[in-house]
Amino acid sequence: MSTNNKESHRLLEGECFLKTRSDQLKRCWGVLIGTDFYCYANAHKVQCILMHTLVGTFLEEQAQEGEGSWWPIKIIIPPSKSRVIYFKSVKQQKEWFIELRQRARNLDINEYYSFGEILGQGQFGEV
Repeated sequence: MSTNNKESHRLLEGECFLKTRSDQLKRCWGVLIGTDFYCYANAHKVQCILMHTLVGTFLEEQAQEGEGSWWPIKIIIPPSKSRVIYFKSVKQQKEWFIELRQRARNLDINEYYSFGEILGQGQFGEV
């Protein structure tokens, strides 16, 4: 994992994994530059496998998955697409999730509001 603080956003890069069509995990090198996430075939950054802009996306930190203890982050691309990125440790997952969430400008509603018991039924939903 390496970082660079010369830019307004730090450059975050490191090993991550993507699931193939045959449900195998493929090792790649993830790079986060500004609001864009890139996956390269290796750390030499020659062949870009995929790129996602984080603008307008939502992020979901998911529970540990599989026998090999993979830690996924789901990038949800409205209206109905998503991409899951896997990491080898919960520490990597947390670090990437925090940085991805900041870049996507996603806020956790629970950090700003507290929800209590349901008071009743309104015209458009529960209150």
